[in-house]
Amino acid sequence: MISITCKRCRSEFYTVSPDYNIICPYCSFEFKSNYPLGRHEERSEIRKDCVILKGTLRLDAEAVDISHKGVGLKIDSPVPLNPNDTIHVTIKDLDIDSDARVVWVKAQEGYKTQTGLLFN
Repeated sequence: MISITCKRCRSEFYTVSPDYNIICPYCSFEFKSNYPLGRHEERSEIRKDCVILKGTLRLDAEAVDISHKGVGLKIDSPVPLNPNDTIHVTIKDLDIDSDARVVWVKAQEGYKTQTGLLFN
Protein backbone atom coordinates (compact mmCIF):
# COMPACT_ATOMS: atom_id res chain seq x y z
CA MET A 1 0.00 0.00 0.00
CA ILE A 2 1.15 3.51 -0.85
CA SER A 3 0.19 6.43 1.38
CA ILE A 4 -0.93 9.51 -0.55
CA THR A 5 -1.65 13.00 0.78
CA CYS A 6 -4.07 14.87 -1.46
CA LYS A 7 -2.54 18.02 -2.94
CA ARG A 8 -5.89 19.83 -2.74
CA CYS A 9 -7.53 18.90 0.60
CA ARG A 10 -4.44 17.45 2.39
CA SER A 11 -6.37 14.30 3.42
CA GLU A 12 -4.39 11.08 3.59
CA PHE A 13 -5.53 7.91 1.84
CA TYR A 14 -3.99 4.73 0.43
CA THR A 15 -3.66 3.02 -2.93
CA VAL A 16 -2.21 -0.25 -4.12
CA SER A 17 -0.64 1.02 -7.35
CA PRO A 18 0.17 4.51 -8.67
CA ASP A 19 0.22 3.26 -12.28
CA TYR A 20 -3.15 4.78 -13.22
CA ASN A 21 -5.26 7.83 -12.44
CA ILE A 22 -6.22 8.06 -8.77
CA ILE A 23 -9.13 10.10 -7.37
CA CYS A 24 -9.08 11.48 -3.83
CA PRO A 25 -12.01 9.89 -1.96
CA TYR A 26 -12.49 13.10 0.06
CA CYS A 27 -12.51 15.93 -2.51
CA SER A 28 -12.42 14.12 -5.89
CA PHE A 29 -9.09 15.66 -6.93
CA GLU A 30 -7.67 13.51 -9.75
CA PHE A 31 -4.00 12.53 -9.72
CA LYS A 32 -2.86 11.84 -13.28
CA SER A 33 -0.56 8.88 -13.86
CA ASN A 34 2.30 11.29 -14.66
CA TYR A 35 1.61 13.50 -11.60
CA PRO A 36 4.22 13.04 -8.86
CA LEU A 37 2.59 11.46 -5.82
CA GLY A 38 5.13 12.71 -3.35
CA ARG A 39 8.68 13.66 -2.62
CA HIS A 40 11.35 11.24 -1.54
CA GLU A 41 12.48 13.49 1.30
CA GLU A 42 11.11 16.27 3.47
CA ARG A 43 11.54 19.89 2.33
CA SER A 44 12.03 22.89 4.60
CA GLU A 45 10.17 26.13 3.91
CA ILE A 46 12.45 29.08 3.13
CA ARG A 47 12.19 32.51 1.54
CA LYS A 48 15.44 33.25 -0.30
CA ASP A 49 16.10 35.28 -3.44
CA CYS A 50 17.75 33.34 -6.21
CA VAL A 51 18.70 33.54 -9.89
CA ILE A 52 18.04 30.91 -12.53
CA LEU A 53 19.77 30.72 -15.88
CA LYS A 54 18.50 28.85 -18.93
CA GLY A 55 20.96 29.44 -21.74
CA THR A 56 21.21 33.23 -22.04
CA LEU A 57 17.90 33.83 -20.21
CA ARG A 58 18.34 35.15 -16.65
CA LEU A 59 15.38 35.17 -14.25
CA ASP A 60 15.01 36.37 -10.67
CA ALA A 61 13.06 33.94 -8.49
CA GLU A 62 12.29 33.10 -4.88
CA ALA A 63 13.22 29.75 -3.36
CA VAL A 64 10.23 28.71 -1.23
CA ASP A 65 11.26 25.24 -0.08
CA ILE A 66 14.43 23.17 -0.17
CA SER A 67 15.83 19.71 0.54
CA HIS A 68 19.19 18.03 -0.04
CA LYS A 69 18.05 16.96 -3.51
CA GLY A 70 15.91 19.83 -4.78
CA VAL A 71 14.25 23.21 -4.44
CA GLY A 72 10.86 24.77 -5.12
CA LEU A 73 10.80 28.19 -6.81
CA LYS A 74 8.28 30.95 -7.44
CA ILE A 75 8.85 33.31 -10.35
CA ASP A 76 6.84 36.53 -10.82
CA SER A 77 6.39 36.06 -14.57
CA PRO A 78 5.56 33.34 -17.07
CA VAL A 79 8.71 31.45 -18.05
CA PRO A 80 9.70 29.13 -20.88
CA LEU A 81 10.53 26.16 -18.62
CA ASN A 82 9.51 22.58 -19.34
CA PRO A 83 9.96 19.35 -17.40
CA ASN A 84 13.40 17.80 -18.00
CA ASP A 85 15.00 21.15 -18.97
CA THR A 86 18.42 21.68 -17.42
CA ILE A 87 18.93 25.08 -15.81
CA HIS A 88 21.40 26.68 -13.42
CA VAL A 89 20.24 27.96 -10.02
CA THR A 90 22.10 30.25 -7.63
CA ILE A 91 20.94 30.90 -4.06
CA LYS A 92 23.65 33.15 -2.63
CA ASP A 93 22.45 33.14 1.00
CA LEU A 94 22.74 29.33 1.05
CA ASP A 95 25.93 29.00 -1.04
CA ILE A 96 24.06 27.00 -3.70
CA ASP A 97 25.36 27.33 -7.24
CA SER A 98 24.25 24.23 -9.14
CA ASP A 99 22.76 22.83 -12.30
CA ALA A 100 19.30 21.37 -11.81
CA ARG A 101 16.64 19.48 -13.77
CA VAL A 102 13.13 20.92 -13.97
CA VAL A 103 10.75 18.30 -12.54
CA TRP A 104 7.46 20.20 -12.88
CA VAL A 105 6.16 23.63 -13.88
CA LYS A 106 2.83 25.16 -12.89
CA ALA A 107 1.34 28.50 -13.96
CA GLN A 108 -0.11 30.49 -11.06
CA GLU A 109 -2.61 33.34 -10.85
CA GLY A 110 -1.43 36.68 -12.19
CA TYR A 111 0.96 35.10 -14.71
CA LYS A 112 3.29 33.74 -12.04
CA THR A 113 5.12 30.45 -12.35
CA GLN A 114 5.97 27.83 -9.76
CA THR A 115 8.50 25.08 -10.46
CA GLY A 116 10.26 22.20 -8.74
CA LEU A 117 13.91 21.44 -9.44
CA LEU A 118 16.09 18.43 -8.75
CA PHE A 119 19.77 19.29 -8.20
CA ASN A 120 22.26 17.53 -10.52
